[in-house]
Amino acid sequence: MSHATVPGRLTDMFSPHMREGERLLGIFLCRERWSSALGGGMSFMRAAFGLRRYFYFAISDQRVLVMKVSALRGLRPGPIADYPREKVHCIRCSVRQNMYTVVDLRIDGRPGDLHLLAPAGGARTEVWKTLK
Repeated sequence: MSHATVPGRLTDMFSPHMREGERLLGIFLCRERWSSALGGGMSFMRAAFGLRRYFYFAISDQRVLVMKVSALRGLRPGPIADYPREKVHCIRCSVRQNMYTVVDLRIDGRPGDLHLLAPAGGARTEVWKTLK
């Protein structure tokens, strides 16, 4: 799991999708938790075989960009969905065992919540908490 705000491979993936004057706050590689997989039979089977979904989240001062990636293809980037910050709500953000952060997101207009494991750390947690 990673967090980046300095120029590099991660920021290069999202820079073509950034708007003029938009400031990047952080990029996170997250994976879905078991609780996210328990919602449906196929999701449970995917999680049981270690095929949980992975996402890159780029949080800027204007939007949240979400890129689904494939762990089977070496975390190669996929299509990007973007949401205004006003539509993304961080329901829970808590650090566990100082190793990872449990994040629950609700996105207006998207069915179901996202239950994720994200990188741990004070500055990283503060970026998630900016999503009201």
